[in-house]
Amino acid sequence: MKTIVTGGGTGGHIYPALAVLRALQAKGWKILYLGSKGGLEGDIIPAEGIDYQEVNVAPLPRKISLKLINSTLKTTVGLFQARKIIKRFKPDLVLGTGGFVAGPVVLAATMLKIPTLIHEQNVYPGFTNKVLARRVNAIALNFADAKQYFPKKIKAIYKVTGNPIREVIINTDRFEGLKNLSLEANKKTLLVFGGSQGSMSINKAMVDLYHYYKEDFTIQIIHITGKKNYQLVLTEIKKSGIDIEDYDNYQIIPYLSHM
Repeated sequence: MKTIVTGGGTGGHIYPALAVLRALQAKGWKILYLGSKGGLEGDIIPAEGIDYQEVNVAPLPRKISLKLINSTLKTTVGLFQARKIIKRFKPDLVLGTGGFVAGPVVLAATMLKIPTLIHEQNVYPGFTNKVLARRVNAIALNFADAKQYFPKKIKAIYKVTGNPIREVIINTDRFEGLKNLSLEANKKTLLVFGGSQGSMSINKAMVDLYHYYKEDFTIQIIHITGKKNYQLVLTEIKKSGIDIEDYDNYQIIPYLSHM
């Protein structure tokens, strides 16, 4: 059996897809992951040793503008790219977990009459999944309440599955985590993050927190800034008068793949 998996933009779309494809691999399925050019999935999926290809896509603005036209044209190109890849790979199933890259890939599969499944992680469905719901064969939900926010009178079968969790999360113990992250077992640990993309408001609030704890070495902080904010955060902390290199109990990183 073969499947194409797609989903991207944020870890919330990518990691459930990764959990599912690992389970399928264990059953002997052949997997191909389709992601967006420049997307976060392009960093995560190939590093996991999974066959990976990219298509041209762009998020669609909600208002009519020149950007909307450009995004539509790019996504249309991605649709034909996905169609070509699907015809060559001949999957038995195409799974989408959300994010704008899932749109053209899953849509191309429905046009080719390939069985399709989408998974929605949130109570309120994302834009891509709400659009695809009218065409796919089945919709897997993390929360049962999400069903009411999908379009009415669609043919797709609903199934409440919960959110797929990677096996490594279940099987990693505390001491293994401490070792991998170079943490001390006798200290309180504070993990600060704003999703896979980071949150600038959280990052700004952290500057004061570093001052608050600068004399307290009983606490250790892991601060995940998001890749686009990383250098800016370091600059702001330095401008505030703190030299991070003087504090072994502060870890500031752009991204952490092993949460």
